[in-house]
Amino acid sequence: MQPKLLLVNDDEDILLTFAALFRRDGFAVTTASSGLVALDLLAASPVDLVLSDVRMPVIDGIELVERVVAEYRPGPPLLLMSGFHDPSEAEALDRGAVRVLTKPLEAKIVAPAMRRLLLPARERWSAPPAVVPAETIELRVESLAAAQAAGDVAFGRGGAFLHVGDPVLEVGTEVQLKIEAQKGESFAAIAKVVWARRRDNPYFHLGYGLEFLAASGPSLELIANCASQPDLKAFVPIGGTPAYLKRL
Repeated sequence: MQPKLLLVNDDEDILLTFAALFRRDGFAVTTASSGLVALDLLAASPVDLVLSDVRMPVIDGIELVERVVAEYRPGPPLLLMSGFHDPSEAEALDRGAVRVLTKPLEAKIVAPAMRRLLLPARERWSAPPAVVPAETIELRVESLAAAQAAGDVAFGRGGAFLHVGDPVLEVGTEVQLKIEAQKGESFAAIAKVVWARRRDNPYFHLGYGLEFLAASGPSLELIANCASQPDLKAFVPIGGTPAYLKRL
């Protein structure tokens, strides 16, 4: 059966061009010329994926993500097409988008990424990487629960925020992520840096936004459980809140 894709863009030429390309790649494509039309179509008939532009009148892509995430649990994965001045990838992934694609898009690259998002959670993250990343991010904590309470770690539906004092790795770098816990289960996964916060922020720790690529054992179970949590909005959380702010 063909995956059902809802394509949202207020530019008719772009809409028709991408609809034809994705149909050629095996998707059953429905188009919407605005966020409002997209919401009406989703209410009438479910889809497997949503690919939306960010900049649109009335309801932009970010608001569309927020409304779909709030109204449909679980809902379809939402991907955004972003330009230079659009909201940051960190913000979009925190609101619930699963991918932010930079324009111009290439359907032949986007289509395989969308198909991977349709896999069941455990299957999506269980395939080992072809090459083990050379870079490693390690964090030693008392326990995963304590690290989350302190804002040092925050898990989302497909990634995590990790508090790192000196985040020097470039966006796009694949890493071995290791969180060593003194008590309870530790955590390990292959992940990709999707954003880095390198400047001081009074509300959020410095650190990385990481998208999970592969895991096994208890770590895979934790990722799969997070992916299925209906009350978990963020795909990759924007950051852990320092403990002292939580007490205010």
